[in-house]
Amino acid sequence: LASAPTEEVNRYATPVISALMGFIESEHDELVLESLDALAKIFDNVEERHAGPVLVNVCLRLKPAFENRNDKVRANAFTLFGVLHNFGAGNDPFMEQLNLALPALLVHANDEVREVRGAAKLAIRHLVPLMGSQTLVDRFNTKAFDPDILLDYDEFMVNVARDWWSSLTSRS
Repeated sequence: LASAPTEEVNRYATPVISALMGFIESEHDELVLESLDALAKIFDNVEERHAGPVLVNVCLRLKPAFENRNDKVRANAFTLFGVLHNFGAGNDPFMEQLNLALPALLVHANDEVREVRGAAKLAIRHLVPLMGSQTLVDRFNTKAFDPDILLDYDEFMVNVARDWWSSLTSRS
């Protein structure tokens, strides 16, 4: 279904998403990897009406995968989380999940494993525009934030914290 035409994806999305979500918490990394990969492909093509009702549940089930010992599981979890940006605009429960997951994304944006680092950075680039801060968007669209580059993490985080705080205080 993940590679089927959009019409087919939407027709069978609800039961397939439910079934695949059950494998996210499997003890078998191969099952977790396949389910995360398939879910990312499905959420990249499915309509909002099929994604919206399960969005927060997907986020909650993903969190343990962010810290999985298997690099590929972590990378696939960040990839899936980034794809969910398609459904985040105006969705307060999703934005709450984004704010809760952002520290994990930022930590792994400097992961020693390139695949994990790249997936975390790409997810951040997809998700940060939902936060409504052009300053943050600009911060994460610099050359220093490219997947191949290890950050000067302390300096980068000081700047991110300053920009994030500034964006929060400018809204109040």
